[in-house]
Amino acid sequence: LRNKLRYEIFYAIHHLVFILYIITIIHTFDVVQRTNERERSQTFKWFTAFVMYYVCDRAAMHINHRYQTSIAASSAVTSGRGTRMAIIKVHRPVLFHFKPGQYCLLRVPSIDKHWHPFSIASGPDSDYLEFYIEVYGPKSWTNRLWELLGMQTNSSAQCEFDSRLS
Repeated sequence: LRNKLRYEIFYAIHHLVFILYIITIIHTFDVVQRTNERERSQTFKWFTAFVMYYVCDRAAMHINHRYQTSIAASSAVTSGRGTRMAIIKVHRPVLFHFKPGQYCLLRVPSIDKHWHPFSIASGPDSDYLEFYIEVYGPKSWTNRLWELLGMQTNSSAQCEFDSRLS
């Protein structure tokens, strides 16, 4: 099912919880509660704790783990069987540290606003982060990245990466 749904639909459905949370709060403000005939429902208190944790976690991840950089170098490799691979090298921010096998989320704003997970292929002591990205179908994000790297000079392409899930 996951491969059949578009990511945007999947994302929207999972954020319906916030609408349901608002409905839950509104539901507790009924006529009986306002006339003090019974105590207010405690449901909203339980939801509030989890929603506050979620909001604080997202804010901390956004502040502490998101970096903007430019693509320092890129290359395109095509195998004899026709498979394509884009190799991207970006400047590593000074405060960004990682371990072998770690991954991060990559976003190229000139392609779309979504984050895409990729393994970091460079060593932890390198001044650059390298990503080896296999290019898939003609309408895929990876194909649009391939086309972007072929059309622009390396210095003009900007990207962002987020290490919060590593």
